[in-house]
Amino acid sequence: MNEAITVIGGGAIGGITAAYLARAGYEVIVVEPWFEHREAMKENLVVEGCRGIFSTPLDVISPEEIQGPLHIVLLAVKSMHTEDVMRKLSPMLQENSIVVSMQNSINEDLIAEIIGRERTIGCVVGWGAITDRAGHLSQASLGEFVIGRLDGHADERLLKLQKTMSLVTDTYITDNIYGFLWAKLLANCAISVGALQGKPVADLVSMPEARVVIRGIVSEVLDVAFALDICLETIHLRFEPEQYIVQKDLITESLLGVLETTHGGIVPTAYQDLLLGKPLETNFINGYVVRKAKTLGIKTPLNYFLVNIINEMAKGSREIKKENIIELYNVCR
Repeated sequence: MNEAITVIGGGAIGGITAAYLARAGYEVIVVEPWFEHREAMKENLVVEGCRGIFSTPLDVISPEEIQGPLHIVLLAVKSMHTEDVMRKLSPMLQENSIVVSMQNSINEDLIAEIIGRERTIGCVVGWGAITDRAGHLSQASLGEFVIGRLDGHADERLLKLQKTMSLVTDTYITDNIYGFLWAKLLANCAISVGALQGKPVADLVSMPEARVVIRGIVSEVLDVAFALDICLETIHLRFEPEQYIVQKDLITESLLGVLETTHGGIVPTAYQDLLLGKPLETNFINGYVVRKAKTLGIKTPLNYFLVNIINEMAKGSREIKKENIIELYNVCR
């Protein structure tokens, strides 16, 4: 018998994942605070996009209704909510329970501090999606899951999780989850640039000034990854730290190519959240790099200024416009 799966966060990633698992016959409970979305998903969640369209009702509850024991937890909440959510869930976990972080940024260390490394599993989501409206989600790009334990060890629990998550999309196990997480962070830091003008990724990478800014953003992230001795890795590429200095251009061009060909339809999450008046994760993406860099004595002015610009946009003191990218472009010159 399959273990029950609890998905914390019924947004684009969590909701679509839950829908595929429910269709495959798993017992799935989604925890979602947004009332209209929660009620719509109970009746019939519509999933469409690059993989076609289907609909399915889901078992959805509010955060106040969640009860233990919890077995498999898929964590799909914004990074700023990680600590509060995990402290609430911790007493509901069993000894062999696992929490899979399907989030942006790198939250695995924080999760592990609360529930232990042995119950924490990293997950890189290689596909993008958006919430169109309550009860209606759209997958914007194709991609895979990459999962791994923080110590790199693969065991029976991880193999079983791979089988389960493969019902959603191709799922791979890695012994270098931090390398995959930093590679995803690198891409997200670049995509954040698109929020400055409110355009999809395809529009972003076609703008010469934006490409220059992205090169600068990527260079700073690579400097931090090098200092931390992170071996960046994706499904198709692997870069040892000593390669970062001499192959920055190759890494950047590879990333730009992937963004253009695979993720061009993605609208930056920060821009989506700006439109909806939701809290932004930029402080946990580009801001994460800035904080790590500060502890290492590394300067990251482009990521720093980008975070400040987006925070000003969130406060309403700055407009969403192309000139924001030009401002960062001038910093690069």
